Amino acid sequence: MSAPLTRIAVFGGGLVGLSAATALARALPQAAIELIATPADPAALADRLPGTLPALAAFNEAVGFPESDMLRRTGAMHRLATRFEGWSADGASWLFGYGAPGEAPGFIHHWLAASARGDATPLAEYHPGMTLASVGRFAPGADYALTIDPAGYRAGLAALAQHRRVALTHGSIAAIEREGDGIAAIALADGRRITADLFVDATGPAAALLSALDPAFEDWGDLLPGDRLLIGEASPALVLYDTVTALDQGWCWRVPGRAHTTLALTYAAATPDDEAARLFTDATGQQPAERLAFRPGRRRSWIGNVVGFGDAAVVVDPLHATNLQLAHGAILRLLHLLPDRRFVSPLRDEFNRRTATEAGRVHDFLAMHYRFSPFVLSLSKHGSSKRPSTSSARMKIGGLESISPFWRRAAAASPPDSLGETLALLGARGRLPHFEEETFQPAEWQMAAIGLGLLPARIDALALAISAETRRAMLRSARERVAALVRAASPYPEALARLLGR
Repeated sequence: MSAPLTRIAVFGGGLVGLSAATALARALPQAAIELIATPADPAALADRLPGTLPALAAFNEAVGFPESDMLRRTGAMHRLATRFEGWSADGASWLFGYGAPGEAPGFIHHWLAASARGDATPLAEYHPGMTLASVGRFAPGADYALTIDPAGYRAGLAALAQHRRVALTHGSIAAIEREGDGIAAIALADGRRITADLFVDATGPAAALLSALDPAFEDWGDLLPGDRLLIGEASPALVLYDTVTALDQGWCWRVPGRAHTTLALTYAAATPDDEAARLFTDATGQQPAERLAFRPGRRRSWIGNVVGFGDAAVVVDPLHATNLQLAHGAILRLLHLLPDRRFVSPLRDEFNRRTATEAGRVHDFLAMHYRFSPFVLSLSKHGSSKRPSTSSARMKIGGLESISPFWRRAAAASPPDSLGETLALLGARGRLPHFEEETFQPAEWQMAAIGLGLLPARIDALALAISAETRRAMLRSARERVAALVRAASPYPEALARLLGR
C-alpha cells in the first residue's frame, strides 16, 4: 500500500533550493518541508546568474509565481535574443532568438532554399523576437525569456515559501548517516539531526549529499572548455538582448538588467589570472569584482532517497543561460515522477534517464558552438563564402596549434554519439534527430547552426517541392507579419512601464 511522503528536507538556500522547496510545498501541502540554508557556494552558477530561458514561465506557473509579480517585485526584465559577436568564420555578428521564424512548417528550410538562389534577406527579418530586439521595441506575440536579478528572485521565492509554510533554518552539514543506498539522517554542526523521507541536494557543485552516496562525476571539460569565470557590473540598461563576444582566450557575456548590467568572462584555468583580468577589462571597460572556478559535467541525479538539482547535478557555463532551466526542469520532472516512501526503482530510473538526456542535449548544443568556433572555422578551406557548409567547415586537426588552447581543446575532442548524429543530420539536410527531452527547439538548433556558419550540404527535399513563386509569397507574408508586429510595438521602456502599472 502506498505511503505518501510526509517529511522532505531540502539542503541549500539559494535559488535552486528555494525553487525545489516552494514547488514541493505546493504539490504536497500536507507534507512538512524544511529548507536548511547551508553556506552559499559562490560557484553555484544556477543560483547566481541572471539569464533564464522562456521555460521559466512554466516553472513560475507551477509554483504560483505570476510573471506580473516577477516584474514588479524582483527587478526582472524581458530578453528577446542573444547577439553573438565575432562568433562566426567571417567575424559577422548574428542574433539568436527563441521559438521559430515564420509560421509555415519547416520555414527555415524554405529560407535556406531562397538564400541558395540569391535571396540575401537575413533570417532575423522573419523572426519577431530578433527583429523587435534589434529596434528596441516590445510587444506580445514574440517568444521571450526573462533576465532576473537573482537576489530579487530569491527574495520572491522566499516569501512564497514562507506563505506555503516551508520551515527555513540555517546550518552546515557535519556528518551523513547512510542507510542502504540512501541517507537515514544528516547531522548539522549545531548538533541537530535532520531526518526525512526525501532529501534534496541543492548545495551547489560540491553536491554534499549526492557525492557522499556516489562520487562518480562525468567530466565535460573536453567539449566545454571554460572552467573559470570573472564577474563584474556596469550601469543598468533596458536592452532586449544580451551579447556574447568571442575572444581568443574565451568569451565575454554582457547581460543588461534593471538594477545593473552583469558582465562575465568565461575562460580556462590555463590562462593566468592577471591576463584574464586584463581581457575582462579590455572587453568590458570595467574591473572584475569576483573570480570563481567551476567544473563542467554531471553526476547521477537521484540515488536512493536523495535527489539533486542545479549545480549539484549538472554544471555548464553561462552560454545560452541554461543553468537555472536545467534545475527547474528537473524539479518539475520530480513532481511528475513523485515517489511514495517505497521509492520504487522504475521512477528513479526514468527520472535519471530523462534528466541525463536533457542535460546531455544542453551539453551538445553548447559544444556545437565551441567545436565550430570562429577560431576553428578560420582553419577550414571554405574560400570566401560567408556561410560555409558543415561539410566544408570540417576542422583540420593538424592546424589547431595555431589557435589558443581554449578553442583547440574542444575542436580536437571526439564528440559523443548524440552530438555526432546531430551534426551529421544538420550538415546533410538541416534536420535533427529526435530526443525526448530537449531544452532547445529544432528551429533554435537550426538558427544557432546557421549563425555559426554551418549550412546543410543540400536543401531539404520538402522545401524544393514548392514553386519559387509560392516560396516568395510565403517569405513576403512572413516579413509583412513581423513588420506589422514591429509597427504595433512600443519602445521597451514604455512597454515595461505599462506592465509595471506606472
